[in-house]
Amino acid sequence: MAFSQFGWPDSSSPELTTLADLRKRFKPGCIIGGHLFAGLEAFLPGPWQIWMNAREPMSRLRSGILRFHASGLAHIRAKDLMEHTGGLETPEDVATILAGPLKREGNGLCRRLAGLSACQDLDLDAQSSNLERIPLLESAIPEAQLLKLGRANLPRIKVLILCEYLHASVLCLETIYGLRPLINPFSDLRHNPVQLGKPQASHKALLKQCSAKLEEHVRADLQLWPHLKAHFQLQLEKTKISKQDIKIRELIHAKPLIDPRWMVQPTDTVALVKGWSARIAERALVEPELGERLINTVCSWHRLEDDAAEKIHHYSHKIFRSKR
Repeated sequence: MAFSQFGWPDSSSPELTTLADLRKRFKPGCIIGGHLFAGLEAFLPGPWQIWMNAREPMSRLRSGILRFHASGLAHIRAKDLMEHTGGLETPEDVATILAGPLKREGNGLCRRLAGLSACQDLDLDAQSSNLERIPLLESAIPEAQLLKLGRANLPRIKVLILCEYLHASVLCLETIYGLRPLINPFSDLRHNPVQLGKPQASHKALLKQCSAKLEEHVRADLQLWPHLKAHFQLQLEKTKISKQDIKIRELIHAKPLIDPRWMVQPTDTVALVKGWSARIAERALVEPELGERLINTVCSWHRLEDDAAEKIHHYSHKIFRSKR
């Protein structure tokens, strides 16, 4: 799903679901995201690099069930993604969800990383096949084979993004590609918290009761997970991301830094610059020893014009130093 300029999901943007869509719309340097699979890049012109977003398998599965199946959120999601399950009250309901809407998430990490390596036959219609629902994502493939192929494809990942270590992952991305800070001052980067689904205590208790069934659904993923973490550790060592670098990003995104309403309401430019500066200085004072680096990071945001960045940098430092 695309995001708005302020960092929230933008449902008005068209989703590119087929190979034909991607071929028509892609441009050099673009990023294609979704629940896709390794090997898709072979169907697109030009060279591609693979980024993988991963989360601890059991946490990922429980979150998916609680967020989308516990309280009737199907009305705000596409019908083909969120099928009605009739509630979440018994172990049979959990089994129904795993065998239906979440069937494709059975060892989903291994399955997507193995990708086309796991295919003997591929039925992919460029005009009509939804790339997030092709048979590959639900076909019966032995767990041992999925794990073996997933591990074999692990070195192909250019950037591994682990949700539990989001800020470190983003810093790796910046370092690998030499990018300016990938921050969003309008957001806390928590776009889709599990609380959206308003899970009840009984739902959580039920999933705990069904832990063995959930583990069976992601058994190969659980074996892959230590290898993903080792790959991520190696990525951190190569990029030399420090704990201070991570702490600064945590401070910036502890809560939205800038009120997006300031950007859409008529506001005097000088007042806007000083308003931004005051907020940035306030956040910098939370950890004064990191404050100047935090200000420098925010003022290096690529969406700030040079003149505005210079003025915000000046006023932020002035306020910070006067209050430190």
